[in-house]
Amino acid sequence: MRYKGPVIALVGPGCVSSGEAMAMMGRALPNVTLVGLPTRGSSGAPAPVALPNGVRVWYSRWISLFPDGSGFERTGIAPDIRVEHTPGGDPAFDKALALIEKALAK
Repeated sequence: MRYKGPVIALVGPGCVSSGEAMAMMGRALPNVTLVGLPTRGSSGAPAPVALPNGVRVWYSRWISLFPDGSGFERTGIAPDIRVEHTPGGDPAFDKALALIEKALAK
């Protein structure tokens, strides 16, 4: 049985690589709302490459794409509801909790 209820996902610049893949998948679902700040914009699977001068560098081996072919590298995945971080609390969490409470009241 597939869950069709509301899902609120907190995102922000700490979401990188697999965290961004999860945000991308959530973005494709009609019942998922992303709350917070944009993700970092960095996929992964880094691999070492040996340069001719003997220096080894690491770089990402793939670019993740949305279904429309656009990418999120260096820009991140924007939340549906942007909530700025402020010291002394967690306004994104508070907003997510309010959205859940509103959905449950219906």
